[in-house]
Amino acid sequence: MALTEQQMREIIIADRRKKKMRRRRRRKYTFFISLFLVLFFVIGLYRNRDVLAPPKLDRGVIFIDPGHGGHDPGSQTKSRKEKDDTLRIALQIKKELNKKNFKVYLTRENDRFTERIKIGKMANRKKAKLMVSIHRNKAGDPRAQGVEVFLPKDDSRYLGKQIMKQLHDEGFAKRRVRSGTLVSENNEYDELSVNKMPSCLVEIGFISNKHDNKLFDKNIKGNARAVADAIEKTYSHYYEKDKKSKKDK
Repeated sequence: MALTEQQMREIIIADRRKKKMRRRRRRKYTFFISLFLVLFFVIGLYRNRDVLAPPKLDRGVIFIDPGHGGHDPGSQTKSRKEKDDTLRIALQIKKELNKKNFKVYLTRENDRFTERIKIGKMANRKKAKLMVSIHRNKAGDPRAQGVEVFLPKDDSRYLGKQIMKQLHDEGFAKRRVRSGTLVSENNEYDELSVNKMPSCLVEIGFISNKHDNKLFDKNIKGNARAVADAIEKTYSHYYEKDKKSKKDK
């Protein structure tokens, strides 16, 4: 049975209405999905407010020295240089300390050399409350491993012990927390010789030991967080005790 012209027109009109309805429904779905995603994003930002606002960096000043740099590679093997390792972890330590609202100065943030005797003076000029010089050790015996911390003549033992403890918790073997240098206990490293704040030089594992390198590389953020936690605990020990006791009263 053939359709009349009127019936054909009605069929065409009905089909167009269906298409319009489908388009309207798609637009509604798209709108509501977009609205949901925006609300989800805003709620997430609200819950994690540190994303919305940067840290205040008003807690205190910390000075971090990534050992060596420029023409001074430090200890090295065929595959790596100490100056690269120290910079890599120092930059991460800075991030971790910034999260704790510390203002952080670094001797360098690129491959640049600074005379070691000038490093402590730089920390003094920045009025740092604590200073940590980051290094990596090396030995002729590839089995030598672990963390070693060197202190200046003035007592920075609390800082050194905290760093040792935190890095040991990350898997590094303990060696010693001691005054002096690798060569002599009666001398001290140039970068620690003029400091006016608690300071130490930490050797984060042996660059000549495969196990230490693995611990260093696979957990760079965890190791940086460990040093930052040790610095925070030391800072609180030296500078925030009075504030806490006043609050308790």
